[in-house]
Amino acid sequence: MPISYQKQAEFTCPNCGANVTAAVWQILDAQEQPGVVDDLRRGLLNRVTCPHCGGDGPVRGPLLFHDAQARRVIFAGAPGTADHEVRDQARNLHALLVSAIPEEQRRPYLADVDIAQDVDGVALMLKRMDRRRGGSPPAPSAEAIISALPDLAIQALMQTQSGADLRVAVGAYPLLLRPEVDGLLAKQIDQALDAGHDRQASALESRREALSELRAAAASPRGT
Repeated sequence: MPISYQKQAEFTCPNCGANVTAAVWQILDAQEQPGVVDDLRRGLLNRVTCPHCGGDGPVRGPLLFHDAQARRVIFAGAPGTADHEVRDQARNLHALLVSAIPEEQRRPYLADVDIAQDVDGVALMLKRMDRRRGGSPPAPSAEAIISALPDLAIQALMQTQSGADLRVAVGAYPLLLRPEVDGLLAKQIDQALDAGHDRQASALESRREALSELRAAAASPRGT
């Protein structure tokens, strides 16, 4: 049973005012989702692209971070939420976290939850932890990133029919933009060709090219 947890959430696009639904992280386990934790450190967690106008922005909600190796649990409530609602958020997410951890692996540190003002505060705490450990954390390996990519992400990718669909899929699963995913898709294309599944290989290749273009656009400075 996975520890990390995503929830479908609705938000209003700040650019065009459209209502958008996307999967956002509410429980994040450091060992399960190293690539997503890296996004958290860089301020890119739970960013969603609007399928209507192409604008993107963060979906602000509660977050419970768990790192078994560091024996650390950090909670941040949703901004602008009343105190009693924040307490309910913390209680509910903590119960989900503990229930997802096998009983024999539960340790006393789970009851000692640090509180951050918001998600950016969680990222700041992680950076402080990194400095105490002796510098920046090592970049996650390609194997760790691929293993952290859920099957739903590939399914969402293969269901895309347009650029807007692709941006929605990437908004829900930011790991799709990691360069390591390009290698994964290349292997799947080769496997499909070897098995004589030319149509599947062609579909994979078109989405690989679209992801490559989106990845290059995301890496380019705005306005160039």
